[in-house]
Amino acid sequence: LPPVDPPPASVTSINSKKKKQQEAKQATIRQHYYPEGGWGWIILLCSLCVQVLSHGLQLSFGVLILAIVRRWGPDKNASACWVGSLSLCISLLLSPITIATCRMKSTRLTAVVGGLLVSLGILFTSFASQFHQIFISFGFIVGVGVGFVRDSSTLMVAQYFKRKREFVEMIVVSGSGLGIILISMFMRSAIKEVGWRVGLQSITGVCTVCSILGMFYRSATLYHPQRRAILHLKSQKRKIKDKNKALEEKLPFFDFSALSSRTFQIIL
Repeated sequence: LPPVDPPPASVTSINSKKKKQQEAKQATIRQHYYPEGGWGWIILLCSLCVQVLSHGLQLSFGVLILAIVRRWGPDKNASACWVGSLSLCISLLLSPITIATCRMKSTRLTAVVGGLLVSLGILFTSFASQFHQIFISFGFIVGVGVGFVRDSSTLMVAQYFKRKREFVEMIVVSGSGLGIILISMFMRSAIKEVGWRVGLQSITGVCTVCSILGMFYRSATLYHPQRRAILHLKSQKRKIKDKNKALEEKLPFFDFSALSSRTFQIIL
């Protein structure tokens, strides 16, 4: 048989567009819709920057150990290693709580709060006058903030991409390695040039960008083809729920009906 020539690129692009249109039409109300692009690329860029700033800061703690040793003496070298380990441990242990918070409340709110916690943790570390205060500021507060920021960015990327999930996750995870290079160099030069307090405060200003990037997070359900039908069903459910609440009898705050019982009176 003679060899069959592959279809031209124009035909392939037309077929892919038709497939996307068919998937958009077949998307039901209960089925999650993946935009596979659009605003998702903005989400990807924000997630990459968040990984560079937050996770890169956390993994660049080795540079901060040298500054701690110069500030509080070489006898704090072994204890300072526990600060970075505590921060990383808390951020990873909080993953179930972070995901539950994103589902119950808002992924955007979680990301903004996490970015503020990271900034406040570094700011409190710059004002630390005693060594044990770093365990609270960097070990606990920064750990909680990094956990909120990192997990919320991963969830947002997962809402927008399904077929390109591997490629997108690869880009997001690479931000940690890029952050180690950039943040460690910036932290080393800032502390060396302007000192402990002002150097960490400059890092605080950079980490504030995490909360600003969290404001760009937008739910993928906004781009669902049947979004109007979903909003209509939600409004109907809300009306039915409010109607049932109005019909229910409001229970008193203090219930003294047991005092009228004959058995209780005999016992008394």
